[in-house]
Amino acid sequence: MKYKLEEMWLRLIKEASDTVGTDYTTDIDSDDYIEVSDLLELIEELNYAVKHVQDELDDFKNEVDEYYVPRYKDAYDIL
Repeated sequence: MKYKLEEMWLRLIKEASDTVGTDYTTDIDSDDYIEVSDLLELIEELNYAVKHVQDELDDFKNEVDEYYVPRYKDAYDIL
């Protein structure tokens, strides 16, 4: 079964492809249809990518909390 993508969804998929660095447009035919199974797989992959980025952000925040020392601590005390 195929699903007809509206222009808005095509732009969103292209933007997501650029953001993630993966070409999700290869499963879309020249008439802007995509197999439902391919669309579900795309959603699954994007969800994984979001979770991965969220994990990286959480790790970064934890590192900052644990290791960050202000360079100019005295300057902050004045304010």
